[in-house]
Amino acid sequence: MGFSVGTRPDCIDAEKVALLESYTDRFDVDLEMGMESIYDETLNQINRGCSHGEFVEAVKLLENSKLDLCVHTIFGFPWETKEMMHGYIHEINRFPQIKLLNFIIYILFEGSIMGVKYKKQPFKTLYFRRIYRFACELIPLFVLIL
Repeated sequence: MGFSVGTRPDCIDAEKVALLESYTDRFDVDLEMGMESIYDETLNQINRGCSHGEFVEAVKLLENSKLDLCVHTIFGFPWETKEMMHGYIHEINRFPQIKLLNFIIYILFEGSIMGVKYKKQPFKTLYFRRIYRFACELIPLFVLIL
């Protein structure tokens, strides 16, 4: 039995980590944080509202934590290259406290900020099969310490 709490990296602090850790003697507790991209230019473009540096600081708070950290990231931003997405691997592998990964494939939704931008001026997007295949190539490169 356990529970998972999802949050933004700019919403976690030592007090919240301590509260969640207080439940680990009775439950498995996962903390899921979004690392949509490691590139601040991308985070600005999607109107994320926090920087990659804030993500790094939040992960450092969990260095010796009893919480199982899950990170979700988005693959397939149209302006990010394969090489840029490979950078995600190196970044995630820097942090042994990351125990779980959640890959999200970039999808445009009508009415969203990026959907409106696309409607005004279409840009190249990656097909699902192509980005899915690429994500499958990356999975073995992650070094998750269990």
